[in-house]
Amino acid sequence: MSSLTASEIRFQSIFSFFARAKSSPNYRKRLAIHYLKCKGDTLNRRDQKGFSEWIHHLFLQVPFPVEYIAGQPYQSAAEMTEDVRLTGVLKISTDFNDPVVLSREDNLLYRAIHDSHHILGGWDFSWEGELAACQYFCSLTNNRLYHRILFSELILQAAAYLYLGDFPQEQKLVLTLPY
Repeated sequence: MSSLTASEIRFQSIFSFFARAKSSPNYRKRLAIHYLKCKGDTLNRRDQKGFSEWIHHLFLQVPFPVEYIAGQPYQSAAEMTEDVRLTGVLKISTDFNDPVVLSREDNLLYRAIHDSHHILGGWDFSWEGELAACQYFCSLTNNRLYHRILFSELILQAAAYLYLGDFPQEQKLVLTLPY
């Protein structure tokens, strides 16, 4: 399957895919298989730089200090929310930080932004919670390429995880979606 160019992505809204993924377990499976079978896409330097700058801008809006640690600090979103409420600090794991879109440092900022959305929105780490947090993340920009990046990084990878029972061996950017 060929990847979409930035101009083609601009004309296709991601939000209908959220509704479909939310309402159809079969579509979630199709998303997982699509992610696993697709060749990874790449971004040009301009799009990579723009996405990175947007992440830096959003990180400045995270409403609590962030601490980066080895290991997995939380077993659930409820535990994460309670810990942040008690300590005022959000802990972000540095484990498995081999991103394909961002630098390692920027990917940690990205993780903090995403986890802060789980806390602020009250969304757990379930499929539905990931869909809600990703949809909120997408609502922070009109850039449809960024929507596709977020959908790949959060939803397609989550679908693959649920399908396999573990994280896929290869992390990649997939800008296309099955219909």
